[in-house]
Amino acid sequence: MSIIFSWLEKLLYDLPAPKPGPNKSMQVLCLGPGRSGTESLRNALLILGYDAVFHGYEGMTRVPMTHQAWVKLMRRKFDDTSSPDHTITRADFEAIIGDCEAVTDMPCVNFARELVEAFPEAKVIVNTRELDAWYASYQSTFERYRGGWSGFHNWARSWFCAELYWLQRSGEYNFERFWNGDSRATAKWRYREHVAMVKGSVPPDQLLEWKVQDGWEPLCEFLGKGVPKEDFPSGNNPKGFDMRVGKLLGGRLRRADRNMLITAISAAALLFAGVRVARWFEPIHA
Repeated sequence: MSIIFSWLEKLLYDLPAPKPGPNKSMQVLCLGPGRSGTESLRNALLILGYDAVFHGYEGMTRVPMTHQAWVKLMRRKFDDTSSPDHTITRADFEAIIGDCEAVTDMPCVNFARELVEAFPEAKVIVNTRELDAWYASYQSTFERYRGGWSGFHNWARSWFCAELYWLQRSGEYNFERFWNGDSRATAKWRYREHVAMVKGSVPPDQLLEWKVQDGWEPLCEFLGKGVPKEDFPSGNNPKGFDMRVGKLLGGRLRRADRNMLITAISAAALLFAGVRVARWFEPIHA
């Protein structure tokens, strides 16, 4: 990244650093990709008594949003591979999610190997889903936000609101780097590769491969918890996904649209004034 771009980015989009609450002991790392029951699993962990579970949605609810901090870590992981600051440590994670006892979903999944190394005491769940069902769900949610008018609109908005700027950059890393540059072509094999990597990084007695259909029993047995009487929490369907994102980002999207309109009006006014001034000087040069 150029020095000039870094300076402009800091000038225009810099946000305060996250300030998580008091550090807690990380107990559970759920490292299956998004759309593999991540929200159902998050809600289940909360029911089981884990005090705070960081999910992708959680990054949007915190003020400020945590995406700038995650993007900085993703740049170190994916871009600055020759830098002595390339290694990501427990302290780096605790600066963002130190108040959490468990994590699930993106962007944490980008750091599966690093999280396992940083929190060797934590139990690891690799939440999975039947591959074709997962891919269909992925296409109807995340992928839809990247292409066509919706994708262009989201990209344009990101330049007019600092929090949306970092959300967009985070999404680019999630989808372009995690999926090796072309999620449409590589999603399925990358999914299998990721699951195999997680399973190969964790001792068998600390690992549970689990899917939503398995329900409470294997999850509770693995975590040493009693089985709740209530039904296992339902998932985050595509319609619910759209509604949740719209609700979480509504104020920021409106702010970005307002700033875009103000910028467009200002640019038009400056252009009009410039044309008028140019015409005013025309007789002098005639």
